[in-house]
Amino acid sequence: MRLGELLFHLTRRRGMYLPDDRFASLVSLVVGFDLASDRSQLDGFQEWVAARLLGRYSNHVWYSILISTRLGSVTGINDLPPDADLDLINFALELLTEFAEEKGEVIPASLTPPS
Repeated sequence: MRLGELLFHLTRRRGMYLPDDRFASLVSLVVGFDLASDRSQLDGFQEWVAARLLGRYSNHVWYSILISTRLGSVTGINDLPPDADLDLINFALELLTEFAEEKGEVIPASLTPPS
C-alpha cells in the first residue's frame, strides 16, 4: 500500500483503520505505516512540516509541530484537550495529502478491486 491509498482510506473509512478518534491513534497508525515501508513513505515529511508551518527547521517531531501550531503550545500527545483530537486529525490528513501530492503520489478518487 502506498501513502495515497492509505490517505484514501483514512479520509473515507477512518473508523475501519482507527480504534477511536484520538490524534494519538492516527499518529500511531501513520508512524507504523511508515516504519513498515522502511521509512520510505514519509521520507522528508518532518522537514516539510517544519518548513510549511514554521518557516524554518525544527528538531521537533512532525506531530508535535502540528500540536503546537494548533494549540499554541507543545503538550504531550496523550494530554490533548478532548476537543482538539478531531481538529488535529483533520489537519494532519490535510498536510499528509498535500505532502503526498507534492511528491507526485496519486490520491485515488476511488479504488477498484483488481479483476
